[in-house]
Amino acid sequence: MLEVQDVAVIREIVEGAVKPLSVKIDKVHAELSEKIDGVEKRLDAKIDGVRTELIEKIDGVENRLDAKIEGFHAELVEKIDGVEKRLDAKIDGVEKRLDAKIDGVRTELIEKIDGVEKRLDAKIDGVRTELIEKIDGVEKRLEEKIDQVSVDIAEMIEDAILPQVQDLSEKFDLFSTNIVTRSGVKIAIDDHVREYHS
Repeated sequence: MLEVQDVAVIREIVEGAVKPLSVKIDKVHAELSEKIDGVEKRLDAKIDGVRTELIEKIDGVENRLDAKIEGFHAELVEKIDGVEKRLDAKIDGVEKRLDAKIDGVRTELIEKIDGVEKRLDAKIDGVRTELIEKIDGVEKRLEEKIDQVSVDIAEMIEDAILPQVQDLSEKFDLFSTNIVTRSGVKIAIDDHVREYHS
């Protein structure tokens, strides 16, 4: 069984052995820390250099891209302007052809309408002339019919009424004669009566 003295001795031995190790460990730690700091500094410097180089490269790439984009934009603008000019020219050509076509169709329609109007006018004139001729013929037939009816009426009057008129005239003449005769007899009687009384 260990005694207190033995424990103290062991502690002294351990401490004597540990102290050099601690010093060595501290020294190694310091050296490692210095090396790590050096590595970190070198890495930082290298990273900064790489970052700067990358930034410069990126800026160069951006500048080249900007230049290319500007050139591409200018080229696109020129192409669009050229396309617009060609489209405008084509549209103008189409409009001119459409105007010419419309003018031709309008002229053709006007000519056709004029022809239709002329044919209608001729047809109307023909119908009017035909109607006038028919009306004239109807009027002539009506006049002839009226003349014939007048003649027939005159003949009917002569055949039917005139004999009656003559008969009445003869009867009137006879009646007048009788009245005159009777008047003469009456006058003679009256004279005779007056002579008798006187």
